[in-house]
Amino acid sequence: MWGVPYGHFGDSRKGVFAARDGVLVPELVGLAGAGVGTYAWFVTTTEERLRDARVKTDSALACVRADPGASPVLIAVVGEFAKKADKATHSDDERTAVIELEQAGDSAKAAAEADIGVADVTRQVVLDAHLAICIAKAKL
Repeated sequence: MWGVPYGHFGDSRKGVFAARDGVLVPELVGLAGAGVGTYAWFVTTTEERLRDARVKTDSALACVRADPGASPVLIAVVGEFAKKADKATHSDDERTAVIELEQAGDSAKAAAEADIGVADVTRQVVLDAHLAICIAKAKL
């Protein structure tokens, strides 16, 4: 059994904890911000996944802007991706927001893969941001 609400197993702490075979295991929950490619074991909402994508797109934009080898085209495309992520986190229509964000993410991914001057680390950060929106889309 996973995603047991607080207090369910006699635990008075606030939050959500994972339980395995009736034993509370708080270490298994809260992995969403742990690092690239790590996601929570409990079910997240579309809003939470969009916020995660926004954090990753903002990070990608910062990395691209700081990379001296990044082309102006890549900077512009990732900038648009970040704008769409910001817009998506404030949208009432999550489905349309995810579709628009995915299209911007696909463009950013293609631009990062095509840019021969960008550092590998920067390229990977853009690909990770693209992956975040793919995960959000897959769970709609």
